[in-house]
Amino acid sequence: MRKIFLLVCTAVLLSACSAPSFFQKKAGLQIKLTGEDKAEVFLNGSTVGTTPYEADNLKAGTYTVKLVPQDATKQPYETHVVLSPSLITGITWSFGATPDESGGDVFELSKVSGKKAELSIITTPDNIVVRLDGQSKGFSPLILQELSEGEHSLTLSAPGYVERTSAPKIMKGYRVTVTTKLARDSQSLITTPVSTLSALPTPTPKATPKATPKTTTATGSATIKTQVTPPLPYVEVTQTPTGWLRVRTEASGASDEVAKLDVGAKVPYLNETTDGWHKVEYTTGKTGWVSGQYAIVHSQ
Repeated sequence: MRKIFLLVCTAVLLSACSAPSFFQKKAGLQIKLTGEDKAEVFLNGSTVGTTPYEADNLKAGTYTVKLVPQDATKQPYETHVVLSPSLITGITWSFGATPDESGGDVFELSKVSGKKAELSIITTPDNIVVRLDGQSKGFSPLILQELSEGEHSLTLSAPGYVERTSAPKIMKGYRVTVTTKLARDSQSLITTPVSTLSALPTPTPKATPKATPKTTTATGSATIKTQVTPPLPYVEVTQTPTGWLRVRTEASGASDEVAKLDVGAKVPYLNETTDGWHKVEYTTGKTGWVSGQYAIVHSQ
């Protein structure tokens, strides 16, 4: 038996100077799409199947993942992921007609020292409101530490973007990294100017009525402009990707829009902030919520 063992060891050393592949720990990859979309999956340029895709015998390392939707009207998706030994990397994606309207998440696990349990959130764009289990945690990018084990509800939201919710599973000794791209809200991509709320002068024959600028009258969901600084405390709208900021009925990017505030608009602050959203009086007698990502509270 000793001679047989020596012969086997010698054969292993002479064959490739390495242990057989069954000694190497494999990595896993799971890919799923939202809705009824289907896509062909490519790893490092080679087709490996269609979604939903799952493999648990991949060699650890860095891979280029490309998803090509069967619906030709939607945009393909490509990213790079690191597959770690004995761990599963997950991808969830939502196809859109344009890259801006596409979004999704990549979930990666990595070991950390001791028995820490961490969650790292990276987003495109940055400064996204982060809520974990319904509690506001700040803005991305963000690392949350000393979390309890098990599934948590992660919600990422910002004005002008589609809110995303996922359920990362936290384990002691590991960091879960969630890399999210938020899809733009299709309404925010419309370039047709929104009518400005204003008082119109009395029309005269052969004359086109013109809006009087800088008014705070509000009806529906049109844009509100104002140069008047209200008494303290008040909220000022800072620079936004769209040039205006949505006012919503509740402190959530998923709630109904009631108005828009132009950049630089200043409205009374009602001394209430929830999950990164400020309650304001956007016009006389009407209240709503604006995202703290694009608004500053002035209290003194």
